[in-house]
Amino acid sequence: MLEAIKKLAAEIGQPVCVQEFIEGPEVYCLLLAEKQIHSLGVAEVYASRGPKKDGDYLEFKDHCLTGGMLYRPPTVAAGVIEDVVKHSKHVNHVLEMSGLTRIDYRIQDDGTPAVIDIADNPGTSPASALAYILQQSDFPMADIDLLILGVGLRDVRCLDQGGQN
Repeated sequence: MLEAIKKLAAEIGQPVCVQEFIEGPEVYCLLLAEKQIHSLGVAEVYASRGPKKDGDYLEFKDHCLTGGMLYRPPTVAAGVIEDVVKHSKHVNHVLEMSGLTRIDYRIQDDGTPAVIDIADNPGTSPASALAYILQQSDFPMADIDLLILGVGLRDVRCLDQGGQN
């Protein structure tokens, strides 16, 4: 497999990242990092096409289909969600991320969250996890653009002041 990966990287002219498949529910944690890191909520994501014949997981084409990904409140134990939030805040802090970010996990059989993606610029469409999570908090959809603009302007202002958040 390593030789095939090297060949693919050479053919497309960029590095290739291969992830180990982890079976289990996929959950996203949305964060807002200002002076402190705040969790805005957690959602479970699933494919609108339903489970595949060999398991319930997302495929790349689920991301590309309009309505291919759906969100719901997490179905895993509350303690697991607490761990997801704690780990997400730690990842955000260690990577010195600011503004709106999203950390994605697969929850393993034993309840251990495994980071599978870090989105430093999460999607903001009405069909996104960001929109779903904010709606669960009664945040008005009409104000999402203002939230994003406000966070962005804050980051620009901080850069103008020497890069300190």
